[in-house]
Amino acid sequence: MTLGLSAQPERNQKFAAAAFIGANFSQIHGDNYFGYNNAGVRFGIETQYLWKPKYFFSVGIGFSQEGAIPTLQEVDEEGGNATILKLSMVEIPLLFNYRLGDAKATRKKNNHALYRSTILQAGLKLNRLVGSRTRNRGFFNQLLLDPVYTEADIEFQDFDFAVVAGVSVQMGLKFSAFIQHSLSLRGLYKPDDLELPEALTFEVSQLRPYSLTIGGKVTLY
Repeated sequence: MTLGLSAQPERNQKFAAAAFIGANFSQIHGDNYFGYNNAGVRFGIETQYLWKPKYFFSVGIGFSQEGAIPTLQEVDEEGGNATILKLSMVEIPLLFNYRLGDAKATRKKNNHALYRSTILQAGLKLNRLVGSRTRNRGFFNQLLLDPVYTEADIEFQDFDFAVVAGVSVQMGLKFSAFIQHSLSLRGLYKPDDLELPEALTFEVSQLRPYSLTIGGKVTLY
């Protein structure tokens, strides 16, 4: 498949390309920690299928750093010990994009106002876990009463799906700033692995990464 690029969109154009990069703030739903404390990067590229001037679909591939970091208060609440979790993911997002501008403002005479308008985004992304590491924060010889990651000794599954929602604010035809939120659907653990033997006295909850990305995007029509 070939892709033609130009400086400005045309009403009958069907494809465009974009690249994005941003700061990723994340946490894990199902653990004892709260807030978007883990900071990382997220970047990637995408192809846009311009189905209609008013809306389009985008599919891409990117890299995302996620995980969980407890605050000092949370470390103290856990008796002086907590776990830091770092995740590295390759992602394939598939998003529906809806422009809020006038559907008729697509030409040079109205300054391509539709393509300069704010965009709402919603969809799914497939995540492939390519790396993970944990480390204790606090007293290494003290076990948690309600273990989070390390004491469970359960491997993370490789693939996960996440729901995605976001807003992109255009700053001209090519450049935009966006904020995007994602939440894991399947979680890190395989469901069967959560069924621990009765001899073990603790319970392990499913861990579902979620993140908030603030970044920029450049689009080439």
